[in-house]
Amino acid sequence: QLQLLRAPSTRPWEEARAAAKGVASKLANEELYDLVRGSHFAWYGSPDPGYYVGNTPAIPRFKIPALKMQDAAQGFRATEVGTAGTTTSFPSMLALASTWDEDMVRLVASALGTEYKGKGANCILGPSINVHRAAAGGRNFEYLSGEDGHLGAKLTAAYVKGVQDQGIIATAKHFAFNEQETNRMSMDARVSERSQEELYYLPFRAAAEAGIGAVMCAYNKVNGTYACQNSEILTADLRGKMGFSGFVMSDWTAMHTKDALQAGLDQEQPGMIKKVPVVGEVGVLADSVIKTLDRSVVENAAVHVLTAIFRLRLDQDMGCTPPNCTQELMSDQTKATTRGERHEDIALRAATSSIVLLKNGNSLLPLDKGKVHRIAVVGNASADETHRTFVGKGSGFVQPDSSAKTPLQAIEEKAAKAGMQVLKPEGASVEEAASLAQSVDVVVVVVGTEARSGWEIPAAYLHCPRLQTEAEESLLPRGEAMIKAVAAHVPTIVLLQIPGAVLAPGLALRSLLASVAALPQLAKLSCRLRAHARNQHLCSLPCWYMESSEQCQLQYMQSRAMECPGDEGTIADSKPPQEGAAEEDDSWHSSFRVTFDITGLTIASGAASMVLSLRLHVKTVRTGVGVVRWQRVPSQTASFARLEGGAIHGAAPIAPSVPFVRQERMGHTRDNFNRMLAVVVRLADGDQNQ
Repeated sequence: QLQLLRAPSTRPWEEARAAAKGVASKLANEELYDLVRGSHFAWYGSPDPGYYVGNTPAIPRFKIPALKMQDAAQGFRATEVGTAGTTTSFPSMLALASTWDEDMVRLVASALGTEYKGKGANCILGPSINVHRAAAGGRNFEYLSGEDGHLGAKLTAAYVKGVQDQGIIATAKHFAFNEQETNRMSMDARVSERSQEELYYLPFRAAAEAGIGAVMCAYNKVNGTYACQNSEILTADLRGKMGFSGFVMSDWTAMHTKDALQAGLDQEQPGMIKKVPVVGEVGVLADSVIKTLDRSVVENAAVHVLTAIFRLRLDQDMGCTPPNCTQELMSDQTKATTRGERHEDIALRAATSSIVLLKNGNSLLPLDKGKVHRIAVVGNASADETHRTFVGKGSGFVQPDSSAKTPLQAIEEKAAKAGMQVLKPEGASVEEAASLAQSVDVVVVVVGTEARSGWEIPAAYLHCPRLQTEAEESLLPRGEAMIKAVAAHVPTIVLLQIPGAVLAPGLALRSLLASVAALPQLAKLSCRLRAHARNQHLCSLPCWYMESSEQCQLQYMQSRAMECPGDEGTIADSKPPQEGAAEEDDSWHSSFRVTFDITGLTIASGAASMVLSLRLHVKTVRTGVGVVRWQRVPSQTASFARLEGGAIHGAAPIAPSVPFVRQERMGHTRDNFNRMLAVVVRLADGDQNQ
């Protein structure tokens, strides 16, 4: 039977590198310069007309295409005049993280790649994969890892494959330790080798192993040296330990000296910014500077750039060349499809998957239309038609199109079909909301805050005294007071539209609140009142909830420091065990996120079965309670009749046997725990190589 075999989507790295070296050796100096520095980025923060956020010119005689890069935190960032709303506004990276779904992340990434190709771009400036360190980080909503390096690694690999399957270069950023926005251009992140390897490097290592084409180095210093000229992290760690084979670009204006090219940087972005008021020109690799570099240095950097180009076979489909990309940039990609599915539907499905129901007291949800006839919808984010809490701001901003709905509009539409009446206050006062609550069966409080790159977000804690500015206070007008006021009268559903960790107002109200859900836009109200969900960002399982304003202030003040010692080690935002912790409230849903520290282990093996007994120190995220809790788990014992293909069968309680002590820090997913069990069982069976 005749079968048509599709050519592989990528070349082997060795073949791509050989081609790159062959071409680079034949390029004129000026052509080499074009590959290692960007161009056509204006001083006011946008590209020139017909260009992209990042650009390098084409070299047609060697079939080298122009590199056309665009921001990607929530979709293709429209920068051409008149193109707002022409790309799908997908859930943010943090929303995707809360799905814990590699297949979903890969599908969204593939859809992004489709739209980038439609827009003429061939390099996506994502994924952003830094592990959260500062809870107030202004770009936390952009980061696919949440505060879990293992989760980030799993999802990063899926994202990279999804994008690059479409023939688009993916770019992992920001390398490394760019976990805060305050003083990000100058702060010094001091991080131990263990913290690097066990937590913060995990997503970047996964990106390299997945074959990512590019990495973007960060603004900050790392252990005293700027990241973009730090040979320890760029050369020894990224290329040496992780095996990265693509090229390293700078974050925009993050290159400081020409020596960076020898330290491991390959490309300055956005290159020289011309006609800047007062100063004239901004950048490092001006003609007068780059000509002083040895050709071997520039050629080595250019080889890395070309290797990624040839690896993704961009030479076989050069596409448009700026500034002649206006047609592509003006195109409407919102009706595009990937794998036969509309991008609007993919975004909705991803948003729905990202929602987390933290508590459902008295089984209030789903709403029973036989009992619930009148619903009040209140809160600062319930009717905000500017969608400022739906979409993160800054370089990754994607303008929602005209079909985007507010939570109030979506609830009204669904409630009308269910025969329910929706009421809303005329103003935003707590008193009016409390009065309205007395005349309805259920109140939905929608509270949210916005976030943006370049700024920390103390307001994201919903209630963080002495840190909020007047603007932030007005952004979240008496959110906690409103929740408390309405919950005193009627069952209350709280929807949190949040871009990161929060000081959860429900902590002191557990006995009052009927339901709390963490979501950035009303994508689904208990699977029954479903809204049109797009353009959102949220924090659920990948992050934690602080219990006190003291924690809030501590995190915020740490993020303002010029030097971040990182002395919390591998803990990140998750706090270590504390004695005397309050009892858990079983009505609050716990997550799958667990760290297993084996403090005692006994194993025995026989001809027919293997016996395992272990004591676990388990960290569980009780997401609704408001803080990461630790609990000591009694000794667990099980026997395993056989092990087939990595799966354990025939588990049953049995007494412990010979003692065997081992310490190990595991990742935060159930499959990793199963893998750990398999290793232990093989060890018990005499396989000393495991």
